[in-house]
Amino acid sequence: MTTMDFGATLNALRKLHVETGSLACLGCGYEHNCSTHGCAILRNAIEHMEAALSNYDSLSALVDRLETELKSEILSAAELRARLANEWVSVEERLPTDERPVLVFVGYADTMTGFITTSSYFCFDVNPHWQWDGLVRDKQRTLFWMPLPAPPDRRPPEGDEDHHG
Repeated sequence: MTTMDFGATLNALRKLHVETGSLACLGCGYEHNCSTHGCAILRNAIEHMEAALSNYDSLSALVDRLETELKSEILSAAELRARLANEWVSVEERLPTDERPVLVFVGYADTMTGFITTSSYFCFDVNPHWQWDGLVRDKQRTLFWMPLPAPPDRRPPEGDEDHHG
């Protein structure tokens, strides 16, 4: 390999002249026996291109692997979000972050008897609290919550629009 770096190789390639279909060597100064080993500039350019292609291939493989991992993480996050939306959450584990109504289990922690209703967690109040806190005069309290499910689709099935009153 010659001592040319990538930039020097590009500059030397630009200085090559084509004369009647073959390269006319004007003496690059990098090697004087090009007839034995071939043009030093072209050999160096080949080495740089091979290195660049090798680097491109490894970077391309890395991008493909990272893309696959990212897609997998996105799917995992979507599955987790869907699972969390359909499971009861202990109020000791996590509380709602907005004041929208949620489904709650209000009851006794020791016997797990109580009732299910909708409620809101007033997280923006000076003293954050559940809507039901203090309304039931015994030791019942909000123990679990979950987001409300989406409301049912109330549109009539296709083709049934004209058959209902």
